[in-house]
Amino acid sequence: MAGRAGSLASAYAAGDRATLAAAGLNYDELVALNDPLEVGSRIAKAALDSQSDGTIESGEERVIVAELIAWIIESPPDSAPRPDEVARKSIELIIAECSLSEVSDTLRTGSMNASERKQVEDEIRDAAGVLASQASLSATGATEAEIAQAIREGIDMLVKIYGGSA
Repeated sequence: MAGRAGSLASAYAAGDRATLAAAGLNYDELVALNDPLEVGSRIAKAALDSQSDGTIESGEERVIVAELIAWIIESPPDSAPRPDEVARKSIELIIAECSLSEVSDTLRTGSMNASERKQVEDEIRDAAGVLASQASLSATGATEAEIAQAIREGIDMLVKIYGGSA
């Protein structure tokens, strides 16, 4: 799902009409919108309509896709993220959102105030980025198994550190 959204957002950033058309999107129509939020919304809808494996909640799925699309679209036009960067960003976002979901009860029921909870959430997001950057991915393109393993290991590690139910 996030990989599909990343692929479509990258296709939009690169002007890849064929990839967009295969997903039911029209590049010229997207450009004519002149509104990155609407472009991202249409890409997200195409990605979410075409894939959902049920492994993460739909709310988390939408947050991940929205953040990934925003990250890609906000990249400078002359340096669209490479596929491996999109894969790592997808891994990062999925680890962060799922880990935060798993430890949310611990964070809410502890003695932390709102500022301290925000700090822990930021730490988890930063750690997810580090874990994604260190994931073992094939040089010729990340496989679904490699991505799944990186995500599972990252979530397990962060839940073990911050407390939760994974």
